[in-house]
Amino acid sequence: MAGEACACAPTPPPRLLPDPEPDHLYDHHSSEEELEKTKLRAKHLGWRKQEETPIFVSEHLTGKAARLYFLARDLAKNKLYKFCWTSLGRVYVRKNEEKDSPYIQITSEHQIQDLLKND
Repeated sequence: MAGEACACAPTPPPRLLPDPEPDHLYDHHSSEEELEKTKLRAKHLGWRKQEETPIFVSEHLTGKAARLYFLARDLAKNKLYKFCWTSLGRVYVRKNEEKDSPYIQITSEHQIQDLLKND
């Protein structure tokens, strides 16, 4: 029986995503780019019903980061910032999609107050 599969054990669903290449295992940015290209769906997790249902991953934030994200979203609404997001526990805003529009990492409430005054 060694090496044989048990008939009563369920077989895992086939893997729909390719295995990561070894040199990309710890490269966070390449995995984000791949996720942007391939939206995560229920079928990627092996669910058979409603296979095209999108799956959203929520990032856990510390209390300080959650507060900064809350204030940054308010800043985005009030000052015409088009984008506000978190990545790896950090909070970012960006005015528009143009290449000359820089990403701004929000690090403090004081910085948000300065952005409100300057814009």
